[in-house]
Amino acid sequence: MTLPSLGHGPGPEKDHPCRYLAVRHWDIRRIIMKFNEAKKAFTKFFLLFTLFFLIGGCDFLEKSSDKPWLGYAFNKSENKLRWWYDSFGSHEECIKSMGRGVTETKNATRYSMPVGCGYTSNSRVKVIIMNGLFARSEDFQCITKSRSQKIRKMKMSVSPVLNGYPETSCTSG
Repeated sequence: MTLPSLGHGPGPEKDHPCRYLAVRHWDIRRIIMKFNEAKKAFTKFFLLFTLFFLIGGCDFLEKSSDKPWLGYAFNKSENKLRWWYDSFGSHEECIKSMGRGVTETKNATRYSMPVGCGYTSNSRVKVIIMNGLFARSEDFQCITKSRSQKIRKMKMSVSPVLNGYPETSCTSG
């Protein structure tokens, strides 16, 4: 009577159930290295997340409007940038619409390029970050916060101030 081989030789046999347990030394080292990389990435994320909350406080928890982007264009008669009363859900949507607005509509007689969009919210930190990343910051002179409850309910109390407006617009009030 012959007994089946249990794989005590150089490694588990092909059909033996223990073949999946054969882990080489370098496999374990690679697993430990991947774990350490993930741990470092999580630590960096946690530190950045904590830092943002320390800087911004509860300001990060403030809600934004569903359409936080306001469009603006150059007013030919006033010779300065002016806000339009349209708001948009994304920066891309805002820019496309503003471009069409000054070229393909009746507003083309009063407005022209440059056009742009500014982010508004009840969160000063969000406004600074979003306008810093996406908007033409050279068109803004500052960020201001309104005390109006009506504007706060619209989730737009913090907004950029366009160049050409009085300096008093830049004081929080």
